[in-house]
Amino acid sequence: MVESDVNYSNIWLLNGKKVIIAKTLKQISEIVKDAPFVRVNRKTVLNINHIEKYTGSDEAQLSNGLKISFSRRRASLAHIQINQYLSSQF
Repeated sequence: MVESDVNYSNIWLLNGKKVIIAKTLKQISEIVKDAPFVRVNRKTVLNINHIEKYTGSDEAQLSNGLKISFSRRRASLAHIQINQYLSSQF
């Protein structure tokens, strides 16, 4: 998961640690645009491979235990991207 913090971004790793980098979330989104990442709210980009629980509601639980809420504005596009990626995996 990548979470914005003004002009920095926090990258959350599987082991619970976070790495801070001097890039905005928009810059990160451009870097990972071809990878399985989806922006779910104004502060968060998720790695689809690490979503453990996703029921199509406005929340996802990641493999590191964090629960992330989707914004109303981004939820529908995020659901489409997640479902397309998951269906292409089978």
